[in-house]
Amino acid sequence: FNLDIAMVITGQWPCYVDTARDHGVRLMVATLVPISLLFVVLLAYWFMTLWKSMIARLPERELKRFRNGAANICLSIGLLLLFLVYPSVSKLVFQTFVCSELENGETYLRVDPQISCDSEDYRRMRIFAFVMMILFPLLVPVVFAVPLFWYRRTLRALPPHRGHLPWAAMRPHMRGMAFLFSMYLPEFYMFEVFELWRKLLQ
Repeated sequence: FNLDIAMVITGQWPCYVDTARDHGVRLMVATLVPISLLFVVLLAYWFMTLWKSMIARLPERELKRFRNGAANICLSIGLLLLFLVYPSVSKLVFQTFVCSELENGETYLRVDPQISCDSEDYRRMRIFAFVMMILFPLLVPVVFAVPLFWYRRTLRALPPHRGHLPWAAMRPHMRGMAFLFSMYLPEFYMFEVFELWRKLLQ
């Protein structure tokens, strides 16, 4: 599944019809909106734990259990969001570096011919795309791989499953990333990460 946030935001409103074709606008929307949503999730976690500790005044044991539960929910939302936007964001980022040359020697962005690759605006866009390339196409698979590798022994010990997970045998922190391995046999728990890299190299 591929969630193209830039298309959803810029393609649904009449006043954004022209900007929907502007690669620079789509690139900024596609990258900055997920980052903003992740900050919102972090703020929600901070607010909920603050409210429970200072206003609700939960006992320490219940507060710790609440924090763990809230962390699991926020982790699930964050990982799922990154998983959904990863293909479309990566595609937009890499399209920024593909230019075509005309017979007169001028170059333009292949995905958006109205943008000259010799312009100062394009140079700034390329710097922004380079930063986003590190954050999304390169870093997101690592974000998925690290917790999977951390819980590798538990994942390999799970009974064979394909979509029917033994939730009781899983640690609470693992349930938030179950969508990454639930469709594969336990020994192939890292397959989804390799699939992301494969799609990236196509």
